[in-house]
Amino acid sequence: MPWAQCFILRRLHDEMMDSGPADALSAVSGARIMVIGDSTIDRYSIGRVTKVSPEAPVPLVEVQRESYYLGGATNAALLLSDLGAKVNFVSVVGDDPEGDMVRRLLRERGVETDGVVTSSEAGF
Repeated sequence: MPWAQCFILRRLHDEMMDSGPADALSAVSGARIMVIGDSTIDRYSIGRVTKVSPEAPVPLVEVQRESYYLGGATNAALLLSDLGAKVNFVSVVGDDPEGDMVRRLLRERGVETDGVVTSSEAGF
């Protein structure tokens, strides 16, 4: 589990032990939280199997639609924003369409992306 998620979960756990879940969640609402960590995109391809490959028992799929969801620390940032926190996300993304998608998906859900740095180096 990324460090940012561990810290946030620990704080929520402590709040719940002291005063209960409702108070812990209300403490998140309006709080300014910085999430630092990895940005990942989960892609789901939905379609129908057209045939099985003759070279290996692998289905060949005609993709009908794709869905994209943020994972890793980006998901923690989204969840905190949904709970009413003012979230600033800090990470490194690639200089590519996926990096642009991370920024766009975060902004659409109210997460600040000023701390997201773009890198054109290999591996990002």
